[in-house]
Amino acid sequence: MVSTLPFSDPQFLQQFNTFCSGKFIVKLVDMPEEMASEAKETIITGIDKNTSESKIDMETACRQIKEAMDAKYGASWHCIIGLGFAYDITSNKENLLYGYLSLIHICRCRRAI
Repeated sequence: MVSTLPFSDPQFLQQFNTFCSGKFIVKLVDMPEEMASEAKETIITGIDKNTSESKIDMETACRQIKEAMDAKYGASWHCIIGLGFAYDITSNKENLLYGYLSLIHICRCRRAI
């Protein structure tokens, strides 16, 4: 079972809406500029479509973001969305993007095969 907390917590949603400017801030990028731009737009759209007044459905947002990138750039994309997580991944060269949108951190990568 996937927990949606704190994404359904009213206090978190208030902070998210207060701080969210709709701008995805990139902390690490290893992909072509055009692909990174498309990935950022896909992330923003995925989160916006799955945010309501009562919760942010991150599981559905992750699935939509992954499926959009799979459709455009081929299979094996992964999307991780959450608060305060760490990661250690192996990804294909020029296929990694890490950043945040307000309080939510996002990691996107294509898995090395």
